[in-house]
Amino acid sequence: MRGGGSSCKLTGRSAPRLERVPEDPCWRVACFQPEGITIGRHTTAYLGSLADGDIYAVSLRTGEYKLISKGLPNSPSVGLKIDNRGHLFVAGGPTGTGRVIDVRTGDIIRNYTFTTEPSFINDVVLTRDYAWFTDSQQPQLYGVPLGRGGTPGGSASVVTLPLTGDWQQVEASTPMALPRRRIARPCWS
Repeated sequence: MRGGGSSCKLTGRSAPRLERVPEDPCWRVACFQPEGITIGRHTTAYLGSLADGDIYAVSLRTGEYKLISKGLPNSPSVGLKIDNRGHLFVAGGPTGTGRVIDVRTGDIIRNYTFTTEPSFINDVVLTRDYAWFTDSQQPQLYGVPLGRGGTPGGSASVVTLPLTGDWQQVEASTPMALPRRRIARPCWS
């Protein structure tokens, strides 16, 4: 990976294991709870954390990883999608928000508040003209228009698309609606 920061390598042929990097404990279960993943250029995967919203880039070829964007306070990184311009679209879960990060710099390009009602912004789907954010608790989608060159539009340009017709909103029964469980400890614990 380019730039500074801590790194780690996956080792072994059968079951990959992370080697411990003492100065970078963030892969420990207590502070990094991976949820969203998307694959970008050059075999790089991007992972978001439910715990603190941090975003990591991981080389799928070498196993090296690097923190590219610190999370926002009380804002998890749930669903992720990356476009071919290096814009990482991040769903904010129960915060009702979404954001767009430049993966080269880690800077937040745009921040969106889609709703202040109870919600769970869960995933992102990219189309030619919009980035559509799903809401697992409300029967609607939030559309961020993509302008010339794929530039995400401002907050005032976001559209809310109600899901109507045959759509039926049912109570969530996915693992995200279940109480938190302790996750197995990593191999170095």
